[in-house]
Amino acid sequence: MIGRTAFSTGESSSTRRRRRPMPRIGQIEDQALFYLRTRGIDEVSARQILLLAFASECTERMKESAVRAFVQPLIESRVSQMAHMSREATSAARPQREGELQ
Repeated sequence: MIGRTAFSTGESSSTRRRRRPMPRIGQIEDQALFYLRTRGIDEVSARQILLLAFASECTERMKESAVRAFVQPLIESRVSQMAHMSREATSAARPQREGELQ
């Protein structure tokens, strides 16, 4: 039988108790989305900003600059298309107010 100390992480039990659980990705996204929305940015644009920020972090880690230069515009284009489709879906689902032009 292997003793418990064989799997020790080198941390005391008090250190483990003080640690707080990491927030989930959804919580981080919700907080960032809330922040952008309170600054007057519409939801679709806020999501687009968050997606581009995440994609930018990923592409910055690419070692090959040629690959990065190729991938970055593709990602930006796709995120822009997604935002455009989302705006169209949102405006189509929104009921028209009396006297409002289509």
